[in-house]
Amino acid sequence: MQPAIKMALRAARQNSDFLKDQQARLEADSKAPDALVRTVHAIEHRIHERTEEQLRRSYKDHWIAPAGDVEAGDWAQSWHVFPILGERNFARGLPEFATALLQKINDRPENLVVLCPLTGEEYAFSRGYGAVLNSQRIRARSTQQLAQTLISCNLFNRRSSGEDSGLWLDVAGSLVREGADLQYNGCSVLDMARVAGGYLDAAVLATDLRHEQVMASLISQEAGAVGGDLRGNPLGRKAGELVIANNLLFREILQQAQPYRQRMTGA
Repeated sequence: MQPAIKMALRAARQNSDFLKDQQARLEADSKAPDALVRTVHAIEHRIHERTEEQLRRSYKDHWIAPAGDVEAGDWAQSWHVFPILGERNFARGLPEFATALLQKINDRPENLVVLCPLTGEEYAFSRGYGAVLNSQRIRARSTQQLAQTLISCNLFNRRSSGEDSGLWLDVAGSLVREGADLQYNGCSVLDMARVAGGYLDAAVLATDLRHEQVMASLISQEAGAVGGDLRGNPLGRKAGELVIANNLLFREILQQAQPYRQRMTGA
């Protein structure tokens, strides 16, 4: 295990324990929505402070980005802290949330840990060294066909910017007609990690969040999977969705999206 991964895991485990305690203290039903949001943000701020303090002891010359910021700027070595991924689930008392730390070198993702506090899942991805779950090596499933697959998909939540409001429902429907079972737990990064762990066969996710694209590139590569968008392009800044699956299943998903690509250009 790489030294940076060991350090990130130590910090993330402390954050995980803190989040379990804080979620147990939340009283979502008794708080007004704005008060609950302020409470969650205060928890995130505290986690970032704790993590920054711990990282600076070992990495004095590394930049610690603001919470949730994945951009490294001109810094050659940087750390990026994501105190709570799946904030709504956390605030509602649901178990499907995670905390994550990402290290970048020359603005390229090198090491990533993703922990789910309430399930005990501890994922680690290190460039060139593969992916592990709770210290055991993992790889994406070798499923070859869409029939009877379990896919993380939130396309049904995506709204088209044009008049074609049914586009993403049609794409999702095409996957279902081929036998895929679609589900989404409200935490995209956790679902991507679960593809790497073999719990899910693939992820087909609408997202405009840069950190999800960055994490997806490292997760897919180190789990022996392929990452791209529904148009077949590599993951990048302009992608409005991401797909992670093994090579054969990735092709099957793109084939189902093929009839809708012209409509996607105006979405």
